[in-house]
Amino acid sequence: MRTSTSISCALAALGSANALRLEKRDSPAVVSFPLEKVDKITSISPISDSKRDTGPIEDPIFQDLRQLVYMVQLEIGTPSQSISAVFDTGSPNLVIHTTKDKSCVEPAPNPCSLYGGYDANASSTYHYEDSNFAIEYQDGESTLGDDATDNVILGSKILRDFYIGLQYQTEILDNVLGASFTEDEMANSHSGHTNLPQLLRDQGHIASRAYSLYTDDSNNGSVLFGGVDIDRFHGDLVKIDLLSNPDTRPTRVTSFSIPLLSVSQFDGNSTTDFARSFPTRVTFDSGTSLTYLDPVQVQSIWTSVGAVAHFGNLNYATIPCIAAETDRTLDFEFAEVTIKVPLSQYVLWHDSHNDICVFGIAKGEPEGPFTIGVTTLSSIYVVYDLDNKQLHLAQAVRNAATSNILEIKGGPDGVSAVAG
Repeated sequence: MRTSTSISCALAALGSANALRLEKRDSPAVVSFPLEKVDKITSISPISDSKRDTGPIEDPIFQDLRQLVYMVQLEIGTPSQSISAVFDTGSPNLVIHTTKDKSCVEPAPNPCSLYGGYDANASSTYHYEDSNFAIEYQDGESTLGDDATDNVILGSKILRDFYIGLQYQTEILDNVLGASFTEDEMANSHSGHTNLPQLLRDQGHIASRAYSLYTDDSNNGSVLFGGVDIDRFHGDLVKIDLLSNPDTRPTRVTSFSIPLLSVSQFDGNSTTDFARSFPTRVTFDSGTSLTYLDPVQVQSIWTSVGAVAHFGNLNYATIPCIAAETDRTLDFEFAEVTIKVPLSQYVLWHDSHNDICVFGIAKGEPEGPFTIGVTTLSSIYVVYDLDNKQLHLAQAVRNAATSNILEIKGGPDGVSAVAG
């Protein structure tokens, strides 16, 4: 996506704190499931961030870190088959490997041995639709296969007739559980395929197509569909309207994209601003490992924190691992909320390289798209509201020990700012 004049128009509509429209119930209509943040070290391929074309980098430090992702466990079919999938707020559908995928018949490790594969013929609730399934990602990777449906168990709920893209010919390593807008909303098409948020609402498990994403300093996190956990964030949840996609006709919202107003560094005493090229359109995408920003902005950040461009790919940088021991923060300003991200969160540690680490902010293409990835999301409590085309942001509580869940009501302003 390209930065356009729609950014300026959207600034006038940036959200603010509004009256609470969440509901406390003894048995709230919510669906929750745990996430595991996984630093995936693999010998299958060198670093290849989800949806990013990095090209191979021969340095072992980059080969060791391929992806930093949030994984979720699913049960599919009857009898159920277990798989793990990347939870991805940047794509619409559940896309999984089949046991007959050409990549799964290769010697282990392969996608099925690592993350599980689905045997359609072993499920009595499997239903074949057609063989028109095809995806091509930003990085040029593609996949072909079948459109199908089956029952999926997620958390404590059974979702019947869940649409699945079955991969038979693919270059993609992961299974992916998408939770963005439906493909019909994204492409203005009429496939009729419902995805996870839509199906949860249609089958009566939640009142609104909205969900909260929370992760913390540990490797644990959670997704809460239909609810907000007010013990998991500080201050107010601030509402921000999503930006429409200027490349669509007519223009419409197709992703969780909002304006990023500024980035600064705070060292405990003073603040350094990186003011060039703002505001910037950024997409909140849990399926992307690193955070990708405008190259001019990123170069300023690298210089300030002591990161150095990597000789094998100048879009990426390394940083002394000791930088993780500082109290410095990078502060991201969105509308009326500023998120403070510890610098340590961007210092990606590897036992085999204990002096030089990968830095978790990289250069995007000059024209975008730019992405708030896993390295930044761990400091943000995010509510993704598809029905009202909004994000709600707050500073996440680190390693929260308590929980207090409110149900998101249906209709306009189903989520709004509430004191944490």
